[in-house]
Amino acid sequence: MTIGETERQKAVLAYLFFPAIYFLASKESSSLVVFHSKQALILCSVFIVGGFLLGLVPILGWSLFLPSWNILFFLGWLFLVIKAYQGEEYKIPWLVDFVLGKLVKLGKK
Repeated sequence: MTIGETERQKAVLAYLFFPAIYFLASKESSSLVVFHSKQALILCSVFIVGGFLLGLVPILGWSLFLPSWNILFFLGWLFLVIKAYQGEEYKIPWLVDFVLGKLVKLGKK
């Protein structure tokens, strides 16, 4: 099955955060777009929490860890945007399974 240009563009847009929320809320039919929307929200959440925690570390956190975190996040984000445009469902190795597994457990309670 070939993936259309519109689907790939939507998958890329999902990594801008707010479109990901829209695609999930509107029950997008494309599995590629849904996959990248979920992954984008997970990635953004990890970035925010990680940045907050690194920001709590005085001096060394602000001067070394936080800038490194931002650069690492940007490179990972760019890699995932490229994969989305290529129409691939590249999963962040352990992060997506871990988060989705926790959400499923929360939903069963």
